Amino acid sequence: VEASATNINVMNTKKDAEKSKKDRELAHAKELAAKVREAVVVIKTKAGENGKLFGSITSKDIADKLKADHKLDVDRKKIVMHDALKTLGTTELEVKLYPEVSAKLTVKIEHE
Repeated sequence: VEASATNINVMNTKKDAEKSKKDRELAHAKELAAKVREAVVVIKTKAGENGKLFGSITSKDIADKLKADHKLDVDRKKIVMHDALKTLGTTELEVKLYPEVSAKLTVKIEHE
């Protein structure tokens, strides 16, 4: 592609549009992070007397509950979990919403 005035102009327009899109995504991620920090996801499930769950809670369960209870649409892949949750109690999980934006989400697992 030749570096003519027209081509340079087109390239600058594309760069500006891309930067504008990234700025909007970053602003949306920061806004969502603030809402995620305030949210507490409460999941009621069956558990044994020792506090172990019959089954486990996955990032999909948490994302679904976050959407149902708080109307926050977070992709399950953005919820950082090393293993599924298998005991009753409160856990804080990291939610990576954008490369430089993350938030802590409180998840309470209670006996049904």
